[in-house]
Amino acid sequence: MKFILFCQNNYAYGILNPIKRVIIEKKYSYLWYIPKKLVKDFPHKDENHSSSMSELAEFKSDIIFVPGNQVPYYLRGLKVQVFHGFAGEKKGHFKIRHYFDLYLTQGPFFTKKFKSLQQKHKNFEVIETGWPKLDVFAKNNVAFNIEKENLLKKYNAETIILYAPTFSPKLTSAPYLGAHLKQLAQNKNYLIVIKFHPLMDLKWIETYRTIASKHLNIIIQEDKNIAKLVAIADLMISDTSSAIYEFLLLNKPVVSFGNISKNILWENSKSYSALPELVSKNLQKDPFAEERKVIFDLFHPYNDGKSAERMVDASIEYINKHGIPNNRKLPYTRTLKINAMFGAAPSTKNKPAKLTALITCGNEIHNIEAVIKSVDFADEILVADSYSSDGTYEKALEMASKVIRREYEYAASQKNWAIPQASHEWILLVDADERVTPELREEILSILKNPPSNIVGYWIGRRNYFMGKRIYYSGWKNDKVIRLFKGAHCRYEDKYVHEEINASGAIGSLYHKFEHNTFVTLNDYIEKMNRYADYQAKDYDKKTGKLNPYHFVLKPIWRFLKHYFIQGGFLDGVAGLSIAYIQSYAVFMRYVKLWLLRKGTK
Repeated sequence: MKFILFCQNNYAYGILNPIKRVIIEKKYSYLWYIPKKLVKDFPHKDENHSSSMSELAEFKSDIIFVPGNQVPYYLRGLKVQVFHGFAGEKKGHFKIRHYFDLYLTQGPFFTKKFKSLQQKHKNFEVIETGWPKLDVFAKNNVAFNIEKENLLKKYNAETIILYAPTFSPKLTSAPYLGAHLKQLAQNKNYLIVIKFHPLMDLKWIETYRTIASKHLNIIIQEDKNIAKLVAIADLMISDTSSAIYEFLLLNKPVVSFGNISKNILWENSKSYSALPELVSKNLQKDPFAEERKVIFDLFHPYNDGKSAERMVDASIEYINKHGIPNNRKLPYTRTLKINAMFGAAPSTKNKPAKLTALITCGNEIHNIEAVIKSVDFADEILVADSYSSDGTYEKALEMASKVIRREYEYAASQKNWAIPQASHEWILLVDADERVTPELREEILSILKNPPSNIVGYWIGRRNYFMGKRIYYSGWKNDKVIRLFKGAHCRYEDKYVHEEINASGAIGSLYHKFEHNTFVTLNDYIEKMNRYADYQAKDYDKKTGKLNPYHFVLKPIWRFLKHYFIQGGFLDGVAGLSIAYIQSYAVFMRYVKLWLLRKGTK
């Protein structure tokens, strides 16, 4: 599955991040859409992201999550509205603009209204899942408590008060509450944290910066995500911001000014006065505690931290029932609006598929430069480094498009972690000791000009070299691996060694081969076989019965005979004899390691 996380405003990051984590856990692919105006401050620059509609179209997504009101109709994929707040009383919240196939609602209040609209329009579905942004409160409660303690200690305060006004010029309290916040700041037990909406008028931001500069217990929070502040604050001051509902759902008091909700279950004042008194009253007595239960039940009756997971599952279930929409039919005026906002539908005809060359490595300074040069025809070169200490990482930074790092567990785990981080649909996975020949390069480029729709991957053969000598036999004659594939359809089986790809589709074969420089020295080979024996012991533990002489004697002897005589290793000379002997030794060590593993020793 391939997902687009569609951000039009930076408040979307906190809403979509929990969904992203679920996508990663399920080992799917994702791409952020970030408008050019937001790229500079995008907090996840090391993740796949794009501002280009052409690149989004070429990504060929299956599902698009949108915490906003618009999404391009021409992008492939299920278009899912995940909402950007709880303020149902605001103009347009329940307006159907015909951009979405699926609405995932926060709670019964919203579900009921959208179900009614579904019956009227009959061109979308509604599923109640909860709201992903609130998952963070269930999963990070301890961390938030520590953050709060540290902040109170730093400012020598006892209570955190959050001021979070809306940006709407007609509804915001920002022009009126500055002087009253100064009065509130006279109480040094209060730490007042101001969080502005990303679209707030800059003149009011500057006004409050000036106020904060003169009061040590007033600070302005620059973080785009309000979730942490909602978690640590004891009381919120606001107006009509939808963040009020996030705060109430944590069972904490709110003081608002000029709120237009029809069902106000918190302290609301129609005049901008008596702020210190209202704050003190609600902190001490909390007069609306009982009424807030209605908010819990109607707006978001979920506190299990699994709303994002439900959203991903509900979207996949929709696709399983209805298929993947290629586009969305809109009224003509809506089409014109989308084209004005995002540009017309990009042409993808006669465009070759883009390719990511993925190189996994660890301490490969002797190989890294040559392997990167051999894949320089790829649109992206992605290096997954296992915290190399020999200069591999630094050299990769010089030459690759992107370098990601992770502690090495085993090959399948490392590759499955790296695959979803490729920017393009097609991936050419190359080990550091492999080289793409000019002939193989041309064959790959030829296929990518017009990839067959039914094929999701290709076998590629390998010409193997051992200690500088070409090996023609010894069991390596027909060596081949699936290395050119669509990332959304292929993952490695979860084995410690000799892992191979599981593909959800047809696999073809390429004619030309990799050059594979297996081992430069005999010691390298022995060291790898010994390491593999450790991994194989874990793989074989589940499928091997009681150990006996058959495992320690007969199987190693058979392995030698197989490589040296049956598979023609004797024709490869001393190199063939070495391969047969070390392979036999590796089988013996596999069962020794398994024996030690079962004894609980090493």
